[in-house]
Order: sequence, then structure tokens, then C-alpha cells
Amino acid sequence: MEQLPLSDRQGNWVQKFDRDADAGLFVVAQFSRYQDVENRLIEHFRDTGNIPDDS
Repeated sequence: MEQLPLSDRQGNWVQKFDRDADAGLFVVAQFSRYQDVENRLIEHFRDTGNIPDDS
């Protein structure tokens, strides 16, 4: 899709990397904090008193 204008490229985005190590660094930078966020949410909502009752 490189020959198409950006507005015509849909669903085919890929980050280009020169080395496997660069791809690994990108993946870690993008996705490594999800577990940290999940752990914080679990810790916060472990006590059901922290969850507002909107009913």
C-alpha cells in the first residue's frame, strides 16, 4: 500500500524496523504497562466499598 495516499490506506499499518531488537523494544514500550494498570485496578477495586452504587 506504499503507493497509495495515506487517506486510502485502511487497516494495513505496520511499523517498519531494521532489526529484531528494535521491534522488541517497540512492543515492550507499547504494552509493558498493561499489567501495572491491571494490578492497580485490582488493588483499588478489591474493596467493593470503593465501587459507587449508581442504582
